[in-house]
Amino acid sequence: FVEHRVTLQPGDRLFLYTDGFTETSSTADEEFGVDRLMQKLAADRTAPLRKSVESLLEELSAWRGSDHPSDDLSLVAVELVHEEAAVSARKGERAEVSRS
Repeated sequence: FVEHRVTLQPGDRLFLYTDGFTETSSTADEEFGVDRLMQKLAADRTAPLRKSVESLLEELSAWRGSDHPSDDLSLVAVELVHEEAAVSARKGERAEVSRS
């Protein structure tokens, strides 16, 4: 592994995912791939984080068709928010993003 350090700003998003996302095969036996994953995340950049994750999972499901996933699909999605938004979230004004 190569270690990198980045500084995140409010509004930045971080997605950590297993290779099950990029290696999911289509019905034509083509992998979803890193490029397609990055394009999908970029296309949904202005959507709320929850919607972005749900949209990715829907697209991945459509990509593989009726086949069951052949590998695990694990994703952690984090969005840095402004301090005021974080305070509102602690007060229950914004729901946490989670998906089983």
